Amino acid sequence: MESPPLLWFSARQTYEPTALKLFVSGGKEKLMTFKEQSVRYGCARFGISSDTPGLMNWKAACAYAGIPRDECRAMEQYGRKLGADPDQWFAMADAVPVSATHFEILVDKQWVTYGSYQNEVHP
Repeated sequence: MESPPLLWFSARQTYEPTALKLFVSGGKEKLMTFKEQSVRYGCARFGISSDTPGLMNWKAACAYAGIPRDECRAMEQYGRKLGADPDQWFAMADAVPVSATHFEILVDKQWVTYGSYQNEVHP
């Protein structure tokens, strides 16, 4: 059985360690550091309000998606190993209107808000 699609968010204000990219070096897979990823690809994120209707915490999202308990625990352990906190993981099953989001880009080690869909883009 396939899990329903979810849009994932993190409340972590610096970066979400589980979102770091893998790369191959010397024939081995390695996880990029946040610095490596920001230099190589740049970093951007969308955010929503924590009181957005339908926003589920990690445990509720796992239950909604029908993810077996042992798989949820394995993901939690892996996330913690990377420095993440599952209590900061959230998900939406419903569409999120672009007008309900804000967009940020990492510039000189600072997250810069570029406004929202309803506003002009401001660097």
